[in-house]
Amino acid sequence: MSSKELGYSSENLDWIPSITLRPHHVRFMPRRGIKRLKLSSPINFFSSLIATSRYTRDDDDYYYRDAFGEFGTPEGARRERLRKLFLQELKDMPNDAIVQLDLSADGFYNTCPIGKHCGATNYESRDKREQIDVVALEMAKLEAIRKKMLAKGLREQVDFKLTQSTHTLFDYHSENLWRNLQPPQPKVVQFTAMLVKMGALRRII
Repeated sequence: MSSKELGYSSENLDWIPSITLRPHHVRFMPRRGIKRLKLSSPINFFSSLIATSRYTRDDDDYYYRDAFGEFGTPEGARRERLRKLFLQELKDMPNDAIVQLDLSADGFYNTCPIGKHCGATNYESRDKREQIDVVALEMAKLEAIRKKMLAKGLREQVDFKLTQSTHTLFDYHSENLWRNLQPPQPKVVQFTAMLVKMGALRRII
């Protein structure tokens, strides 16, 4: 799809996003120049099998069911195909397409059969007994992306720009997602998102 078809050009950029990605998913995007899609989602169907075979705790097993569904079922296979389709969509996007790096649901998020970990703010890690602040982790990843682009000579307001967004996530009170005793509470979160050209992202991965 050309810049004209997308409705903007490098000379007259109006920063209309074509797709949304969670910042921590950027490292799984297909690289420029790859003719055939070789990458997979963060944990693919086969690595999830290996992981679930190593863990016996209910919490660990629930995490993989939360993200990938039951191994060996038609539903699990269908969701794996959806993840691959999303990666192919990323691969096919032109360099001048605009990507929004934000907390909104993306193609990986939407394939989770349950996805409790996607919509949380803070929770206790399932086995390490440490607090996971989802928003802080995404902010740190976004800042790392910004620094990498600047180091490559990419320019703010030309190749990317920051923008404010608002989301409603769920506060798990730093409890375990799967064994929480208190019901999660909706929490309005302010986030500094990024609008970035796909070509700029391809420069840093």
